[in-house]
Amino acid sequence: MKLKLSAALVAGAFAGLAATSAQAGVLQASFKVFAAEIFGGASVTLTSPVASYNLSRPLSGTSLNPNNFTLTLALAGGTWVTAPNAQLCDTGCANPINGTLTGISTDGTTATYAFSVANGVTYPVNSTITFGNVTSGTVNNLNTTLSAPMNNACSPQQAQTNVTITMTNASGVEFDTNDPGAIKTATYFASNVALRADGTSSSAFTAPETSLIDVFQPSFSKLFTNPTDITNSTARINIGSVNLADRGSFFDANGSNFYSLGTGGAAPFGTGIVGLVDAANLTLTITGALENNGTNLGILALFRNTACTTPITATPTISYNATRDTTTIVYPTTNANAADFGFSGAVGSTAGQMYVCYIVSGNSIIPPTQFTLTGTQLTKTTGSNEINDPVCNSPLYNLRANGVQVDVRNWIHPAQATATGWTSVVRIINPSDTQTITVNGQTIDSNGTLGATGTIVTLPPRAAKYFTSAQLAALLTTGTLPAADGNNARLRLTANGPSLRVQNYVFNAANANFIEASSAQGDNGYSVPASSQNIDLPTANNK
Repeated sequence: MKLKLSAALVAGAFAGLAATSAQAGVLQASFKVFAAEIFGGASVTLTSPVASYNLSRPLSGTSLNPNNFTLTLALAGGTWVTAPNAQLCDTGCANPINGTLTGISTDGTTATYAFSVANGVTYPVNSTITFGNVTSGTVNNLNTTLSAPMNNACSPQQAQTNVTITMTNASGVEFDTNDPGAIKTATYFASNVALRADGTSSSAFTAPETSLIDVFQPSFSKLFTNPTDITNSTARINIGSVNLADRGSFFDANGSNFYSLGTGGAAPFGTGIVGLVDAANLTLTITGALENNGTNLGILALFRNTACTTPITATPTISYNATRDTTTIVYPTTNANAADFGFSGAVGSTAGQMYVCYIVSGNSIIPPTQFTLTGTQLTKTTGSNEINDPVCNSPLYNLRANGVQVDVRNWIHPAQATATGWTSVVRIINPSDTQTITVNGQTIDSNGTLGATGTIVTLPPRAAKYFTSAQLAALLTTGTLPAADGNNARLRLTANGPSLRVQNYVFNAANANFIEASSAQGDNGYSVPASSQNIDLPTANNK
C-alpha cells in the first residue's frame, strides 16, 4: 500500500509527464581551487561558483495544474551569507522560471527555494536548474575545511567542500535527485597549499659545489679545496639555496587573482595587496657544525648569486647557538625585493632562491658536517588572516674532507721524550690493496693551536713504516712545533686514500717498559669523496 501511495504522489507532481528517462540527473559546479593559506579566519568570504543540475526527467505544468516543488542546496563545510539565485531553463533558456528563496536554515548550511511550473511548457530531459547564473551567493566559515592542507603543507593534499541538491514535490517526496545513479553532490570550493619553501643542496646545482675540507698541506683542514666549482674559493663554499615558489595557480579570496609571490621584477611580498603574499619575515634554521675555535668562527650568510659574491639587499638577523651547530636566520620581508630571490616568470609559476654560503676564517679546524635546512616558516603579517607557510626540511651540502684523518692523541712530544725517557714509536699503515697514499702530519698544541706541518711518507699498497717522535718532528718543517707542555700535544695524520691505520707504541729505553697505546687515539670519520666509507679505528690488533 505504501509503495503504491508513494508512486501516486510522485506521479502527481508532474502534468503531461513523459516516460521516465534512464539518464540520471547530474549536479556540477565550476569550482575554483583557492590558496589554503588565506583561510586563517572564519571571516573569509568567497563568492559561490555557478552550479547546475541536469534533469533526468521532463517537467511540465499549467495554470490549472501547476507543478510545485521545493529545492534545497546544502553545504558540507561553510555557511551561506547570501544564497545564489536559482533558475530553471529549457534548451536555450527560452522559458526561464526563477525559484523563490524561502529561507536559509538556522545553522546557515542550507538554502531552500520554491518553484512552480505553470506556463504549459515542457522542460525536457537535460533541462537545467542553475544556481548563480544571475546573482551569485557568498559563503564563509570555510576555514576549518579549506585550511586543512596546511596541516601537512610540505606534502599537501587538496581539500574540498561540497554542495548537495535535493528536489521534493508538493507532498514532500524526493524525486529526480533520488533516481538510481543520480549525482546530486558536487565540489563547490577546493583548496591547496599555494606556496612552497624548501632548500636544495649545492651539490645538485647544474654547476655543482665540489669543494671539500682540505686536510693536506698547506691548509690542514683550515680551508676548503679550491677546484673549479661554483664558488671557486678556499675560504667559502655554497651549501645550497633557499627556494620560494608558487606550487600552482591557486586563487586569493576574490577568486580573480592568484595568491602568488609576484611576477618577474615585482616585489615578492605585499601588505594588504590582493594576490600578493602578506609576509612579515622568513625564518630559517640550518643545522651543521661550523668552525668554532675562540675568535675563529665560521659564519653563514645569504647571497644573491651562486658564487657567493653578491650579498642580498635586505639585512637579515643571524644568530648561532652556543656550540655553533645550529644557525637561525630571520630575513625581513619588509625591505625585501625580487632581486634577493631572483624572481622571474608569470604569476602561478614564480620561483626564486637565495644562496646560503659558509665562510671560514682560515685559522682553525673546519669540522665535517651534513648541513640541513630544518625550518622554520614564512611568517605572515599579523591581522592578515594568512596562515604561515613552513619551510620544508631539506638536505643541503654534505661537507666532507679530501682524505682520511687520524689524531694520535697520546703522542709524546720530542722535548718530553728527552725529559722523561719516554718516547712514541708510531707505525703508519696503508691497508689498501690497490692505492698508494701520501701521509701528511701536523702537531696540535693543548690549547688547540695548529703547529708544524710536513709530509711524512708515501706508502704503496699494504705498506707500513715506523717513526720515532724525533723522526716525525724532523719531518714537520713548516711552522713551529708546540711548546713542551707535557704529553698534551697531539699528532694529526692525514692521507689521500680511503683508509689509514695508525699504531702508537710508548717506549722507555732506560727501563725497557713498553706500552701499546693505540686505543687512546681515534679517527674523525673523514672519507675520500666518491669512495665507500672505509674508515678504520686504530686498535692494538691493527697489522
